[in-house]
Amino acid sequence: MFLTKSFTDGAPRPVILCARLFRVLFLFLFATLPVTAQSVNCSGVSAWSASSVNYGIGALVTYSGSEYKCIQSHTSEAGWDPADAPALWQLMGTCSASATSSPTPKPTATATPTASVTPQGAPKSKRQELLNFINSISGRMTMAGEHNRESQQGNFIQTMDNVTGDYPALWGGDFLYEADQIANRQNMIHYEIQGGKGGALISLMYHACPPTQSEACAWKGGVLSSLSSAQWSDLVTNGGQLNNVWKSRLDSIAPYLQQIQNAGLPIIFRPFHEMNQCVFWWACHTGPNGTAKLYQITHDYLTNHWGLTNIVWVWSMQDILDKSTGSYGFNEYDPGAAYWDVMSLDFYDGAGFTTAKYNDMVAYAGNRPIAIGECQQLPTPSQLAAQPRWIYFMGWAELVQQNDSNAAIQSIYWAPDVLTENGNNKMPGW
Repeated sequence: MFLTKSFTDGAPRPVILCARLFRVLFLFLFATLPVTAQSVNCSGVSAWSASSVNYGIGALVTYSGSEYKCIQSHTSEAGWDPADAPALWQLMGTCSASATSSPTPKPTATATPTASVTPQGAPKSKRQELLNFINSISGRMTMAGEHNRESQQGNFIQTMDNVTGDYPALWGGDFLYEADQIANRQNMIHYEIQGGKGGALISLMYHACPPTQSEACAWKGGVLSSLSSAQWSDLVTNGGQLNNVWKSRLDSIAPYLQQIQNAGLPIIFRPFHEMNQCVFWWACHTGPNGTAKLYQITHDYLTNHWGLTNIVWVWSMQDILDKSTGSYGFNEYDPGAAYWDVMSLDFYDGAGFTTAKYNDMVAYAGNRPIAIGECQQLPTPSQLAAQPRWIYFMGWAELVQQNDSNAAIQSIYWAPDVLTENGNNKMPGW
């Protein structure tokens, strides 16, 4: 997103303290509501076994009189029974021969999910640890996120805590393009690492200047510009002049990513966001040698040349509907299954979180995670309940408070199926 407006948080502390007291009362009253487990028909469902059985996503088992559904592929072992491994198994209900099985709705309250589903003793990378966690919450919980843009615009992550008493689960940052913000990258990374060590998930993007210009450039005519067909071909051809320039840009941000890896933290990285938003120089190049190819080059260079193994890769599109085809053109920009872990959609068309958009994302991603990459207005608790596959939403900087009241922000941050860094449903830490 590229609107520019400064923001100053002027909320008086007594108002914030009252809001926090209201939140505590709200959560207490919610916790006292009775919860009744549904009954399901367990006829024909096998009992769970600890004897190294390979369970795939969707597999049903019974355990201690209840039915569970596998939500993360794994090999069973003692100590990872369904009742004790909520990251692996979802409770479907209490077994009853006369009951009819029905889908389990998104829960209204949950214990903090575990960050790892790898059996004890098995090695795991931070990337795999994060992927396991993401898969464990998909369809059940959604992480709240907030993006910080240029440093002089304000700290919007802190603003969310000022309003709700909770820091977001995702701390969004940007390598940016202005000379002063390039010089500020170390401060940005230090702040992100601080959040990561506190339990938040680091989420980074890169508003990069085109390789035909210097590393620092203007917004209009720089980030918002285009390349000729010949320039694009040179960019995506190994050994091309612009290809080498782009790799030098990656060389400038890779050491910061290494700092995060050395700190023992995973990263969500969303390069070339909004691939179908034609105002950006990298966007609207369709086909196998288009924007998807530049994404692949970036992925391979950071992974293989720089040895960055802590990155979960996010492929980003915007809700720009091609009226001639009635689609968002996902297939024209898809980097390929080996190159993305999460598919995200940015919401800016004014229609909001429609069922049609959600269904299109679910249909294309299949069983893979989906996310709200950017939004100018946060989803409501009822919208998330109806669209449970979103693993996170990322509010865009100042636009959140321009479009949402404090009460609306509090309602989603305090929702029982939303994760924050330090709230009632808090992140597990890394």
